[in-house]
Amino acid sequence: MARGMTGKTATASRAASGKTGNSKTSGNYTTRDQAAGLRRLLGNIGPRVLPVAGGAHGEERAGVVVELATAATAQGYSVVVLDQTRGQVARILGLRPRYDLQHLLSGEKQFEEVAVETGSGIRVVPATHGITELAGQPEHATSFFHAFARLERPANLVIFNIEDPLTAAELMPCVDAEVLLVANASAASITGAYTHVKQMMNARGIANFRVLVGGVIDEVESRLAFEKLAATAGRFLRARLELGGMVPGGEQTRGRKAADRAGVGRAYEHLIAGLPAWNLFESSANAATH
Repeated sequence: MARGMTGKTATASRAASGKTGNSKTSGNYTTRDQAAGLRRLLGNIGPRVLPVAGGAHGEERAGVVVELATAATAQGYSVVVLDQTRGQVARILGLRPRYDLQHLLSGEKQFEEVAVETGSGIRVVPATHGITELAGQPEHATSFFHAFARLERPANLVIFNIEDPLTAAELMPCVDAEVLLVANASAASITGAYTHVKQMMNARGIANFRVLVGGVIDEVESRLAFEKLAATAGRFLRARLELGGMVPGGEQTRGRKAADRAGVGRAYEHLIAGLPAWNLFESSANAATH
């Protein structure tokens, strides 16, 4: 493997060396599923990118990211978490990173030195620094994300934990791709989610969001929270929001009773199982594809 993701566009490639559409259903597969399968058979396909935004605070969102990564890994995905927070994902997982994305982009460190890994195989790349350098240059961002598919152990899903929606939006090469928006029924969380939608729309015109509502008693409470957020975002921002799922009782399973943990785990398993139908950014060596 090369020394790191040095020098932006070419960098990412060298480092890597070593809304649902109205899809028609055919049998058990949608046309989107079939198209994705064909592209993978043809090769030249990078990982799908799942941006995660929103939340009343970073810990709420980081907990969701951990659960998503855990469920995705259990279902056979090779996951890399790109964490824009100050180490919140790593802390939840009990990991202690020493380096940051900036060290990778500068060529000072290799991917294996920057990424920290759990026993189950989830790799976390701290990205408090380095995102700004890539932001605003879609051609570099495409190569950057594609590089994760060219690692010695290729990643096919990158979960991007967004702390700063303005710079993160500039890093997203495809403005039509969906973003997962985290919220719960509290006013603070709904306000935080709305703020992230507004910032990403203002920065790049990103308008497609799937909302994951956590910490709710039942589907009724989940629907009410979603409708409150969707109505406001639709009226003032013209954003398109879709209810992506609900997590009963809380966003994180850590420290909860066994029955509660099982319910939360099933919610994330269900969400990940439906991920192939989501319109996520999917990099290729040449351009963004869906």
